Amino acid sequence: MLEVVEISFVMDKGATQPINCRLSDGSVAVVKYPNNICGTQTLINEWIGSSIAKVIGVTVPEFGICDLPIEMIYSNLDVDFLDEDNCGECFYSTYLSKAVPKVSWGIAKNHEVERLILLDHILNNCDRHPGNLFIDNNTGIVYAIDYSHLFTNTSRPNLTPDFFKAEMDIQRCLSKDVLKNNYPVYDDICFRAGFSKKILYEESTRIKSLIKEENVEEILSLIPLKWQQSVPYYNGNSLKSYIMFRVDHLDLICEMIAEEIGG
Repeated sequence: MLEVVEISFVMDKGATQPINCRLSDGSVAVVKYPNNICGTQTLINEWIGSSIAKVIGVTVPEFGICDLPIEMIYSNLDVDFLDEDNCGECFYSTYLSKAVPKVSWGIAKNHEVERLILLDHILNNCDRHPGNLFIDNNTGIVYAIDYSHLFTNTSRPNLTPDFFKAEMDIQRCLSKDVLKNNYPVYDDICFRAGFSKKILYEESTRIKSLIKEENVEEILSLIPLKWQQSVPYYNGNSLKSYIMFRVDHLDLICEMIAEEIGG
């Protein structure tokens, strides 16, 4: 496992107060630690969101799990809000030093618009604001980052089994919350880069062929036990059932998206 060997600074943006660090392989990463101000559930969300994005082909920075030693916390005076509760296994993603938080256009080279919108609906991600789409100025690649707040439009939700059971309902699945909350980004990218109902349905079929129960089980099996134990209501089976319910109803979700966005 990679280890944090230097804490450079606290990131200016981000409700979870992530830290910019150098890892033991020499790479620079954005690190989110357990028991942050928004809770350890955010690390579980980051892992699930980034992993599913990678499976379906939405571009995300390299990510993984790293260790934040307690010695590193106490030797850095700039992060005096951290203590032993924040050390141990953390979520990291590669720092995009040459990327800027804006959506610059002509990006839809690989059905990225439709794929991104479907990803957000699978995860019920209502937090797709302009600050979590980055474009690399050198390559033109667009990265979709930040999956801290998934499954509901609340910063510190109680994602209990009962919550997920109630959410596995057709009407909830077809809620327009994702479209409403992410409207500024979706409106911009659809206007500038284009949107196609045909591609939306093609992407839905492709995604359904990629996300199977065994894929989700594997993703959940890699979530550190410490994270799970830090979230009293965590239940992997409930999470898996919820994700698969939304994947299984992607055709209906597509109909709702196509009706709202057009194209």
